Amino acid sequence: MEENNKVEKICEEIRKQTQQQQDTILQKARDEAEKTIFDAQNQAKKYEEEEKKKNDEEIQRLKERIYSTQTIEKKRITLINQGLFVQKIFDKVMEYSNIFRSSKEYKDFLKKSIKEGIEVIGTDKAEVLYSINDEKYFDKQFIEDVKIFCNPGSNKNFSLDFQKGDFQDIGIIVNSSDKRIIYDNRFSTKFERLKGNLQREIIKEVFKNA
Repeated sequence: MEENNKVEKICEEIRKQTQQQQDTILQKARDEAEKTIFDAQNQAKKYEEEEKKKNDEEIQRLKERIYSTQTIEKKRITLINQGLFVQKIFDKVMEYSNIFRSSKEYKDFLKKSIKEGIEVIGTDKAEVLYSINDEKYFDKQFIEDVKIFCNPGSNKNFSLDFQKGDFQDIGIIVNSSDKRIIYDNRFSTKFERLKGNLQREIIKEVFKNA
């Protein structure tokens, strides 16, 4: 009878220990499961925040691209309009230049343009090309007047050869006798340089801080 009691106690103790181990294992499993769920929730939240941040950044970049495109397009249109404005000025000035051709001051303008060209190329012998529309001005008397005006010191080596050019606008072209140096003193050439400067200034202004 006593031995049966001892066996019963031993079995009871084994059952208790087994139950404690089971409870410990189950609790550990529950803790691990809760930790896994918690980590998964945190990871999902972090992933959601990262994706939201990426989406926000992409939306912002898209907005900036749209704004930049709109800004560039506005400036491009402005540039085109400014270019057309410069061209209108050019056309109007060329129109006035043709009116100037009929004025009393035009012959003096030609004389001064020729002298300027000779001084720039720095030679005693030069070729002067004049417009086909100015042929009526370049008679014998006017040519002699030009030579005297450009050679006041009566340099015996001084020589000018006058030739009709193939251009129509006002002004002249002066070439050195060997054609190595050319001074284009036509009005259109001067205005084209001015026009180029105007367009560069417009571009600089339109695309400032673009």
